[in-house]
Formats: sequence, structure tokens, C-alpha cells
Amino acid sequence: MLNFYGMYTKDFRKYLIRLLILTAVTWIISVFFKLFAPEQYVSEVILFLAPFFLVISAAGRILLEYLVSKNSKWLNYSLLGIRAAKFFIYIIVVVIYAFLNKDDAVSFILAFFIFYLIYTYFDIKSMYPLLRKNP
Repeated sequence: MLNFYGMYTKDFRKYLIRLLILTAVTWIISVFFKLFAPEQYVSEVILFLAPFFLVISAAGRILLEYLVSKNSKWLNYSLLGIRAAKFFIYIIVVVIYAFLNKDDAVSFILAFFIFYLIYTYFDIKSMYPLLRKNP
């Protein structure tokens, strides 16, 4: 059974707060981009990308914290497995959306890639405290 109380460590709370701030900033930038950029460069679903990456990133971190709390030797395997699972989820979302919305595919893929880079950098940077704890 998942023990949520035990996972709410200081590092996890700090990660979650920073993730929420990042999501708020990227969402606000998305709103401004949607309002002021030329229509052909803006994906129809750009406002949903920040919350999507918030959910995926938070779920990945919760799963990582849970797996590492069960066995600290699983950190490397858990980290690689979660990254691979997130990547496959991202690929599936991009491919399905591109096939279903061919007119918006290029704008969506570019926006998705930018969000992917931002959130991947954030996730990698936020892993340092966890990696220092578990040698």
C-alpha cells in the first residue's frame, strides 16, 4: 500500500512547490503566446500542455519516491524505468494527436517539444538531491 504521509518529505514538498511554480509560469506564457502569436503558429491545445506535464511529472516523482522507499538499491532501475515510461507516454500522445489532428500537428509537435525540454530539464535538475542521498 502506498504510504503518502511517509513520502511527503521536505525534498518532495520542495519538488512539488517548484513544479507547481514552473507549471504556472509555463501556463501563463502559453496564454500570452496564444493571445499574441500568429494563429498558424499556435496549437489549439497549448493551454493543456502545462497541466499535462504537471500530472506526468508529479506521478513519475511519486512513483520514484515510493519505489526508492521500498528498496534504495532500486534507484537507478526505477529512475531509468520511469523515464522510459514517461517517454513512451509522450510519444504515444504526440503520434495519436498528430494523426487525429493533421492540420494542427506541426504546431502541436513544436509546442510539445518545447514543454518536453523544459520539464525534462526540471526533472533532471531536481534529481540531484535524491541522487546525493542514495549513493
